[in-house]
Amino acid sequence: MDVSFTSMKKILLYLLVIVLLYSCKKDHHHHQPTFPLAGTEWILYQYTLDGTSILFYRNDTLKFATDLNYTYNNIPDTYSLVRSPNSYSLVLHGTPFGDLSGAVPFKFIEYGEINGNRFSDIFSSKQYFLWLKKIK
Repeated sequence: MDVSFTSMKKILLYLLVIVLLYSCKKDHHHHQPTFPLAGTEWILYQYTLDGTSILFYRNDTLKFATDLNYTYNNIPDTYSLVRSPNSYSLVLHGTPFGDLSGAVPFKFIEYGEINGNRFSDIFSSKQYFLWLKKIK
């Protein structure tokens, strides 16, 4: 009986070592930073209203300080950036247009542009198409 108990201990020890080795396996997946907008600065340079083709030019600065806080022309407010199946959902609170929500491509940060994406005011039916460029 002692021999089988010793054998069981050895088997359990081997299994534990194998489990530990596999759990320490290096992850080769490229993960996106947790807060990809934090520390970036953008310029909203033009927009259009839904249903019109008239472009309105602006020079508004958006500075994303953290994963939650940003400033719109130096006025502090909050934002959110959430990954959805096909894009990011970007919500900007406290803009001159209201609280806006829109879908932006996954690689918009790498490309440094948002090109005419639709944003909707959360509390009304107004819709805008916005153009932004990353400057920092």
